[in-house]
Amino acid sequence: GDERRAELLRATVQQKGGRRLCEVLLQVINRGLDARPSRALKVLTGCLSLSGSDHLMYTNDVRVLVEIIQRELPAQAELAAHGDFACYANCYKALVMRSAPARVHCRDDMLEVLQSLESDPRCDAEVHRHCKEALAIMAKFPR
Repeated sequence: GDERRAELLRATVQQKGGRRLCEVLLQVINRGLDARPSRALKVLTGCLSLSGSDHLMYTNDVRVLVEIIQRELPAQAELAAHGDFACYANCYKALVMRSAPARVHCRDDMLEVLQSLESDPRCDAEVHRHCKEALAIMAKFPR
């Protein structure tokens, strides 16, 4: 359960092969098959939430992940009851906290997406909360 997951996350951050695992997780997220993207997002988010994870992803992989999240957030907001929106939003928040390239890549577009979803009355409170949190984190890292 939780203890094994924490052990996996720590090992991923501490081992050389952690970067390779993150590459594989990114491929799973990008392919979007079944429930696997949300699982991969949760593992990646967990890794990025740990100190020392700044090196886990190559710059190009960070950029690809930002683009995937930017593409998926609006689609997942419509399906927020399924919980995948939170997976994408939490991953983005962790990514921005750890990665300078994530803070600047497609920044204006991501701000527009987050602001639009935050103010969209058709989105539920959970979507609004995640967007507000992501915007607050982005504000901590001005250009």
